[in-house]
Amino acid sequence: MQNSDLPPFETMKEMSTATAASLAKAAAGSAFTLFKDKKFCRLARFDALSVSEHDRIFNELLIAGLTLQMLTLEAPDLHIPDDMRPFLKQVAGEIPEAHVRELATLGISEENQREWRQLIGMRYQEYAGDRHKARAASMQIEIEATRRPLDLEALDGIQAMVPVQVVTIGSHCHLCRGETEGQDELFKFMLRHFSQFYVEMRLAYEGRPLTPLTRAKIALKRLFRKSSREK
Repeated sequence: MQNSDLPPFETMKEMSTATAASLAKAAAGSAFTLFKDKKFCRLARFDALSVSEHDRIFNELLIAGLTLQMLTLEAPDLHIPDDMRPFLKQVAGEIPEAHVRELATLGISEENQREWRQLIGMRYQEYAGDRHKARAASMQIEIEATRRPLDLEALDGIQAMVPVQVVTIGSHCHLCRGETEGQDELFKFMLRHFSQFYVEMRLAYEGRPLTPLTRAKIALKRLFRKSSREK
């Protein structure tokens, strides 16, 4: 066997650590893309905000991406072999520390690193705790929209969208400091961005074109229609 054919990692721990680092960087890249988007800046009313408030918003976007990665890896409907689930759960648990290690390489103080650990943990617990409520709310929306009992396909679509729903709802609320009235367009813009990021993740994890992807897109369209009707 040639050296180039040898596996790059000697242990599962090395592989999970490297994977978590890669995913944390992807979350940072996604946050930066959204943060620099001109329409996002306009909808978030950046012109009226201080630099420190800009920084806070970027941090919330970054944490949203990190927690979305974690919730996606833990999703029970992720179409992967069962023997891969323990590994992905391990990766999910290592994502916060992977981000903190990246901060350390940038010279961020240990105190700020601790604050990042705490904030990521808080947001993860918050968003993870909202999953059941989001699923129930989406089921109710679907029933009202279709006026018929939910079938298996509809339930699968709802379940597929839960991670991106809870993260978008939560991060939107934090960005607005709880003052979300009149911020529907910002919410929908964030939802589109995080949905694209989420779908790309699932494609990568599952390694094939997804039937759940189609169901997720349908659920997302229905969510947008519901938002439009409530305006």
